[in-house]
Amino acid sequence: MLSAAMTDVDIVWALLCSPTEKAWKPLMPGSCIDLLSFVWGQAIPSIFLDICLLLLPLRPLWKLQMPISNKLALTGIFGVALFAIACSIIRLAIVISHFGHDVTYQWVPGILWSVAELDVCFICSCLPVMKPMFVCLSNRRQTACSSSLVEQGSTYLEHNRG
Repeated sequence: MLSAAMTDVDIVWALLCSPTEKAWKPLMPGSCIDLLSFVWGQAIPSIFLDICLLLLPLRPLWKLQMPISNKLALTGIFGVALFAIACSIIRLAIVISHFGHDVTYQWVPGILWSVAELDVCFICSCLPVMKPMFVCLSNRRQTACSSSLVEQGSTYLEHNRG
């Protein structure tokens, strides 16, 4: 659903103006959609979906039969996702405050916040599989951890050769 919504947004961006050239040649005859309404219409559902994706798994997570430390770690990962939501909100505020017709120049700060939001989402998606590294870093015997991780990796490779 989310990818379909983003595809729709991409199509609208591509067809922002008729003819398409009017997007970068404002003096050309033609028409463009109301860009401010489009920004609001894209940002609000996106922020709402981010909040839903953050909150929905928390209740089932706390009902799982796993150690409390694992539950807290996973909740912490979802907490990092709060920063992604904050990036979305900051991006919306910046784009609205810098609203103008030269999107390529005036929206650069908003685009930077978009990149930060994506980076935080990528980091959040990578954190669960990085648990062995965090365990090793928290232990005092880092050399034992690094050798055990190498052994685990080589064992994995030996069992999964195709």
